[in-house]
Amino acid sequence: MKANKVVSVLIIFSMLTLMSSCSGVQNGDNTFTQTGTNETSLEPTEDSGLTYEFKMFSTLHDGKELSDYNEIQDLITDKTDVRVKEIWAVGTDFSLDALLSAKTLPDMLYVDQGISGFYDAGRLVAWDEYLEQFPQLKQLYTDAEWDMYRQADGHIYWADVFGRYKEEDTSHVHNGEAFWIQARVLEWGSYPKIETLDQYFDLLEKYAEANPVMPDGTEVIPYTCQLYYGNAPAMLDGYPNNGSLTVDPDTNEIIDYNTSGTERVYLKKLNEEYSKGIIDPKFADQGFTQYTGKLAEGRVLGTYTSYDILSNHLHDSYTKPLKAEDGSRYTLRELGCDYVPLGLVKEEGMDQRWHTYGGVINTDRGIAVTTDCKDPFVVFSFFNALLSPDIMDLRFWGVENVDYLKDGNDQYYRTPEMRENWNNDEYRAQHVCEYSCLPQWSDTSRNQLSEFTAGLSVPVKKCFEAYGVSDYVEMIGSVYYDKKPWYPLDLRIDEQSLSAIEDLRNEWLPKLITSSDFDSDWESYLAAYEACNPQKVMDDARLIVD
Repeated sequence: MKANKVVSVLIIFSMLTLMSSCSGVQNGDNTFTQTGTNETSLEPTEDSGLTYEFKMFSTLHDGKELSDYNEIQDLITDKTDVRVKEIWAVGTDFSLDALLSAKTLPDMLYVDQGISGFYDAGRLVAWDEYLEQFPQLKQLYTDAEWDMYRQADGHIYWADVFGRYKEEDTSHVHNGEAFWIQARVLEWGSYPKIETLDQYFDLLEKYAEANPVMPDGTEVIPYTCQLYYGNAPAMLDGYPNNGSLTVDPDTNEIIDYNTSGTERVYLKKLNEEYSKGIIDPKFADQGFTQYTGKLAEGRVLGTYTSYDILSNHLHDSYTKPLKAEDGSRYTLRELGCDYVPLGLVKEEGMDQRWHTYGGVINTDRGIAVTTDCKDPFVVFSFFNALLSPDIMDLRFWGVENVDYLKDGNDQYYRTPEMRENWNNDEYRAQHVCEYSCLPQWSDTSRNQLSEFTAGLSVPVKKCFEAYGVSDYVEMIGSVYYDKKPWYPLDLRIDEQSLSAIEDLRNEWLPKLITSSDFDSDWESYLAAYEACNPQKVMDDARLIVD
């Protein structure tokens, strides 16, 4: 389900004040030259030595502002004559509708969910002719995969940039949803096998009872979550994350998990844990900033979320020296507050598909070039250049002999000092430029297991060793499955019905979790749900799957 959207005119206004761009085209050596007018030109001209600046706005919350003079960004600009100013959504104070209605858009958008609205409004540039001119960019997807992005008018207007593998999936992290638990909790429990929701909450309860406070005296929070609940019921049944509905990958049966028996069991369990005081009493009222703030304090023992939220909001607070009540010093990382993922199931012994191997094609999110961009050719040329090996190394490894070294086998590695620098926010702001929402390959040398392992905290290393795994992907233990052509199920259908269902769930799920009469309220929820015409959504989904 989509997260609630809160209108913030101030954020849209501040974003619009940054929007401007120059006109230019790319030469064969990845440099750009200015065109004589503001019209798009597809022919390169002589190099004028100008730098072309573009603006990109991302609806993701995990980006950090770069310093005005970022060293690696400057190196990329030297190679391409292009600089991109990245602007990020802040907290929950952002409205996609407000952005869509803005008079002027930035040159580029990365929209995490709902990008089709900009196509419907006629505000995006088609990619087709540029894909034919820039082979590195076109290689991001096969022809069949590009067709999944093709719209009713026959053109492609956006593409996702995450989870693209040039050769093979070498990722060591699970970027999808999971039930996460702190490594210290598993160590305290002698690393038990946890497969079910009951086992998960049983361990959280016992740990919190034995360890009710942090070293500084603040109380632990056994479990909290966002108001956005994701698709846990479907995945507890062992299915992959298809979105608002799920599809049995073996039979193509479409299942509405919103009213399923597993949904009832799941919410009933949360209701029971809430009544015991295990679930954060303020879970339903907290915004994104409040939620990540609690995680950053290290007090939350378990949560349901995705890896990117944890990885982008915990590092600084987890490495900061803290003072315990007895006067000793510690860090949250040393304490074992880092999280590891669990792919829980309804019953012990079931297979599960929480992790998607080889990446997921989500056709309702991605990077797009807007009709307010004065020179799309330059932007697409830049996208193409970003995928070259030398710029990929700059983006995700940095500068050789400064940020990384190479061994005799041409393998990349970092010293402890280099690793510490690369993870330091102040250093990153002045030096690191990943352009993280722009086209990229995920199976580069940056995914070397040795470097991944070296960057883990000691408690997480001990956890992996205890369970006989090497990374987060093995820890979650999902079975491999062949993705169907429609996977994940594209639900850009009957938006009115989907919106009604989302609004209803946002209203009712907190009621059900906090209810003093769950059974009665569940029946009321089912009645209200039927009034949202879910059969229309099911019927439209059937057309896509067939």
